[in-house]
Amino acid sequence: MVDGKPGKEELVTDLNTQKTFITRTGTLYYVTSGPGGPNIYSADLGADLKVSKAPVLAVDTFVNSNSTPALSPDGEYLAYRSNRAGSNSLVLRTLKTGEERVVPTQVPLGNIFAWGPRWFPDGESLLILSLVPQGPGPSFYRIDRTGGKAELLLHSQRGVYGYRLTADGTKVFYGDGHRLLRFDIETRQETELKTGEDFTFYADVSVSPDGKQLAYEVSLGNGPASYIAVMPAAGGPARELFRSPWEGVSRFNALVWTPDQKYLMFPKDGGAANVLWRVPVAGGPAEQTGLSMPGLWDVQLYPDGRRIFFTANESGPNEVWALENFLPKAPGK
Repeated sequence: MVDGKPGKEELVTDLNTQKTFITRTGTLYYVTSGPGGPNIYSADLGADLKVSKAPVLAVDTFVNSNSTPALSPDGEYLAYRSNRAGSNSLVLRTLKTGEERVVPTQVPLGNIFAWGPRWFPDGESLLILSLVPQGPGPSFYRIDRTGGKAELLLHSQRGVYGYRLTADGTKVFYGDGHRLLRFDIETRQETELKTGEDFTFYADVSVSPDGKQLAYEVSLGNGPASYIAVMPAAGGPARELFRSPWEGVSRFNALVWTPDQKYLMFPKDGGAANVLWRVPVAGGPAEQTGLSMPGLWDVQLYPDGRRIFFTANESGPNEVWALENFLPKAPGK
């Protein structure tokens, strides 16, 4: 630094504010985010349903490309979405051995698959959402886990923002933008449960293990604020449990019931990291569970409630790059 000014080859940059500078010799220095992406983690929970150990990587293949974990009813398999060779695949992982197998699905798994798979109670098939050329809106399919045979269940004429399958595999609950709906798989009938609220970007639904209660989240206005409520799965008045006026609940599979149905768990935006909270379904203050990670979302509980799986969107450390000889030379030089 000479007289308070950068020297001939001195770089002045701030990795936190992403500034870019050019030295007097014409070299451009700029900052980019390091490599990263979504990964699936697991963590142990104590008897108090709080995290007892630090999270560990649950899927160690195709790192930075895996998300939307879904545990099979018997807890033996983990189904998840993996971006491999530029396309999305449905992968089954045996938790005891780590063995993996890609399901040869007969329908494309586009970006809408970010909502993730859901297991049917037989453990032999999964519910997925897919975009196919049938007109506007996505479609629900039942996928055989062995051969990937696809059975069309429902084509939505609008959108789908969060969906859950009941534990008995008979009904699907989902939001399509401004409505909360129940779809009966056997009769192929839809029932509107709630309307007039924002079931879009910060929305999610989650049905209780006994199938009698439905928790949902809606967005408040255009900002990240949202609230969580519970209502009868058959329809009826809702009861608000938690409201976040400034920092919204993390979207995409944000709500999960504990096996005893006493609590709802949800990740909440905490700025630099998302924090996992829980709130009593019977009413009462929400509290943190001890789990905090950047981009934490898509929470799943092991059937016994003592282990948790989730997605974390990670980014590597910032990198400084230099670009030289890109400026035109001055005339006469």
